[in-house]
Amino acid sequence: MVFDFHTIISSAADQLNQFGPNVDFRPLADREGFLLVAPEGQGDPRHWNVPPYIPDNNGVYSPAPGEADDVAFTLTLLNQLEKDLCVNERRVYATGFSTGAAMTALLACRASDRFAAVGTVAWPIYRFEPPCAPRRPVATPRSAVPPTHSCPSTAVPLPWGLP
Repeated sequence: MVFDFHTIISSAADQLNQFGPNVDFRPLADREGFLLVAPEGQGDPRHWNVPPYIPDNNGVYSPAPGEADDVAFTLTLLNQLEKDLCVNERRVYATGFSTGAAMTALLACRASDRFAAVGTVAWPIYRFEPPCAPRRPVATPRSAVPPTHSCPSTAVPLPWGLP
């Protein structure tokens, strides 16, 4: 099972379609026989509550008090899918783009016992408060959740600008 998280000002449907056929995981999921889950974020604009990294209207990152706990939401969804479907609990993965990648990294920190590996794309933020303290190691493309930023993000621009 692969969770695929969208970025801010986007949606689950956008995440599945925004990069065209070369990044659409649906054909791969069909061919390889894995479940693909694209959860929908909360609020307007749609986003993940990834404290303290949700930007306000001025692009300032701060906690989002009063919003739903998206880690709890994801784990509730995972529990239900494991109950209803044939899921190998040792093969649950997460990926995401931009703030969806921040959500993915947060899952690696706070739900490491439930995710075997994560991959992040276009996420320049790599620090959490409180600091990340996973219960067990989670496989990533490198030894820590790396920020991979291969293209400009109009949703969450790099604070220091593009190289």
